[in-house]
Amino acid sequence: MFGIGKTKTEKMVLKLERVMMSIESAYEKEKYDIARFGVQNQLSILHWLNLEGEWPEERVTRYLKERGLVRSISDEAYCNEIAEKLMVF
Repeated sequence: MFGIGKTKTEKMVLKLERVMMSIESAYEKEKYDIARFGVQNQLSILHWLNLEGEWPEERVTRYLKERGLVRSISDEAYCNEIAEKLMVF
């Protein structure tokens, strides 16, 4: 394919989206160990975006909200529910 491709930052944001979707899926299936592993991956991607990414946090959030594939981005109660459950060891 020729033309303008996705930037490294956009590719990482899309990877973040996939990881967040896998966390939500694992949570819904009560596979909390898998969800916790996903959170570790999510944190490493967020760390990269913070250090090397070209987009501010607000743009990442807006981009993911617009795509609408990650429930926890726009549903704070759901996000808190996941966070509370995954804190239980």
